[in-house]
Amino acid sequence: MVAKPTISADGFKLVIEYGPSFREYGEEHGGKVRLPKALATLELAWTSEESEAEVVERLAQRKSALVLERMEERVAVQITVDPTPNAATFPEPRIKCSVKVVPSFPALRTIHASRTTASGTVSGERQVLSPLIAPS
Repeated sequence: MVAKPTISADGFKLVIEYGPSFREYGEEHGGKVRLPKALATLELAWTSEESEAEVVERLAQRKSALVLERMEERVAVQITVDPTPNAATFPEPRIKCSVKVVPSFPALRTIHASRTTASGTVSGERQVLSPLIAPS
């Protein structure tokens, strides 16, 4: 009797880092290119035995919790000068000022996907990775 080889499930790991946007960081640090340590890191491991829907659901839950936890609120002030609508009635230009609170989320910095264990054949990791990292 010949023993059948055991095939283990392929394992995968996804690491996503979030941080300040390049623009914000550059403005605050005199245009330096090198970014500081990530503000938040999300790690997700799965195997080829898990369904795509399960993996995507876990990622969505973790990403939502992480991003909402790191959300900041900023005050945005916009000042505009309206052209004089009627020079006879209003000789001076009008100045408009609007203030609003806007949410600011950390920017996506890096995505690192790796295969942690392998059975030797490339099977379905591309199908699972595609919806995870595809732009929305």
